[in-house]
Amino acid sequence: MNLSDILVAAQVPPQCVDQLINDGWTADHFALCATSLEDFDSVMQELFDSTLNPLHKASLRLAWKRCQAATTPATAHSPSACGRTR
Repeated sequence: MNLSDILVAAQVPPQCVDQLINDGWTADHFALCATSLEDFDSVMQELFDSTLNPLHKASLRLAWKRCQAATTPATAHSPSACGRTR
């Protein structure tokens, strides 16, 4: 699923969807932009100058979680996934 579809399904406001897509974000990039919800909130504050209301924040968080789930294969944590072997 592409980022636009994920954002729309999470009910992210259209102006936020447009900004992210126009800035070149992909689902992979969005999934990796933060390692915790606190970090994610900081990144979103940097991206969106205007204050996001609680519903918009929740929608963006939902999309972030869905991107993480969609881009994390089961073998992502194995050393061989990065071409390394022991």
